[in-house]
Amino acid sequence: MARTAPKKSPILLPEVTVSDDGDVRHLHLGTPWIQGSMRVKEPFEIELEYVQRMMAWLLFMDDDSVAERHAMQLGLGAGAITKFCHKKLRMCATAIELNPQVVSVCRAWFKLPHDGPMLRVVQADAGQEIRSPEWTGTVDALAVDLYDDNAAAPVLDSADFYADCRALLTDLVGRRVRVSSSGQADFVEALGAMAVFTDFSQVAASMQSGAVDCAVTGTLSGNTLGLHRLSTHLYPMPLTWGLAIFAANRRAWEGLPPDLRTLLRRELPRLEASIWEAAQRDTAEGIACNTGARTCAPEQRGDMALVPVSAQDDRQRQTLFATVVLPRWLQRCGRSCAQVWNQTIGPARGLPAPTTY
Repeated sequence: MARTAPKKSPILLPEVTVSDDGDVRHLHLGTPWIQGSMRVKEPFEIELEYVQRMMAWLLFMDDDSVAERHAMQLGLGAGAITKFCHKKLRMCATAIELNPQVVSVCRAWFKLPHDGPMLRVVQADAGQEIRSPEWTGTVDALAVDLYDDNAAAPVLDSADFYADCRALLTDLVGRRVRVSSSGQADFVEALGAMAVFTDFSQVAASMQSGAVDCAVTGTLSGNTLGLHRLSTHLYPMPLTWGLAIFAANRRAWEGLPPDLRTLLRRELPRLEASIWEAAQRDTAEGIACNTGARTCAPEQRGDMALVPVSAQDDRQRQTLFATVVLPRWLQRCGRSCAQVWNQTIGPARGLPAPTTY
């Protein structure tokens, strides 16, 4: 539904005008400069090329998840992004616009639909409105198009403003994330984050100093570092595991007594199973302690909010692995690794190595 911010001292706003150039309609703010455009016969398509480029975030989204997401536009203009997201992508769309004339003209001349469950236009100062807790962490795609009357420069362009913009975003977009491996870095970068390689011993200090915003690590090991006192949320999606390999060359193996080989064949699988069981126990204990379970020692108890891994999240994880993480690993590892992958893990997971990477 529509919402109007509390009224403050009157602000002198430019007059909104409309012009037609053949089949294309333009919106102006008291000057000849074009602030937005619409092709009259295709009102829900995006006409201007620079606005089309502002939709590049779609390249990084799972197609099946787009309709479940929330797009926000700061500065309505002719409403091109808001209309496209609402009508074409079937997303929840929000626009924040200071000038009430712009909203009225968009509805009268640019086919902007009226507010409903999936469309909201908020008349407010975007710089102030985005600080409202209502919007924090709710936006999947943010379009900032706040230009002056002459379309020459942004009207909001401070570090504080961009920090407020970042706070709107869901997931990891724009955040500095501690990682410990190239595979983790590939994954978080595919989500729009900045990967920061940090030694385990330095994770807590990096969190305290602001060098990183969040960290990828184990739930129990993170608790041991004290991250439950530095973090507010815990997301239990496993990304990578440490590997332990028992190997022997053929000559050494055949040189062992037969009874010893039999023992190793029997006991190593049991050891492997016990290691996995211990990892699961540690993960569960870490989650319990970080979220404040009374079974944990007082110094281990945190107050972190547990964020569940959704089916959509898991689909996105699989997509990013297939399209980003695996190809980048093959680039580093080479053609022989692709061959080994296709002989082992690929068939087991139904995921052949890409032919180009």
